[in-house]
Amino acid sequence: MTIQEILTQGFGHRLLNPFVLQHGTPYRKQPLPKGFKRGTPRMCYRNSARLALRRGLIYVEGFAKFLNIDHATGHAWCVEPGSDLVIDVTNDGFTEYYGIAFRTDFLREYMKQYPDNCLLDNWENEWPILKTSPNRFLYTHEARTA
Repeated sequence: MTIQEILTQGFGHRLLNPFVLQHGTPYRKQPLPKGFKRGTPRMCYRNSARLALRRGLIYVEGFAKFLNIDHATGHAWCVEPGSDLVIDVTNDGFTEYYGIAFRTDFLREYMKQYPDNCLLDNWENEWPILKTSPNRFLYTHEARTA
């Protein structure tokens, strides 16, 4: 199964799957580009948020999957503006990615309020992203502010 099929059929998170499918897009795997180092294992949200803010990249959060495993895992990665090529400094084993690109100003503001939480599955605070207007968080070339 593809990652979109997994999300559509409801495997995983029943609140977040439809949200990610509605606002997200697929991304393409690539080897870790030169000039990037692996981050702390199992800390994808923190690794990717810090990388995006430090290097002017776009933070993407959603789901990723391994080859031949019909399960999507919550994950975060970065992309360069205008690209769909994944910069994943946490895990090099995923083969498919589907996620939401977030505005840099929204990421920065969110990290001040919830420094130790991911944007999507922040269940401790009752999923604040689900109550937020997409205009506030969705990245577009026009919406990016540093």
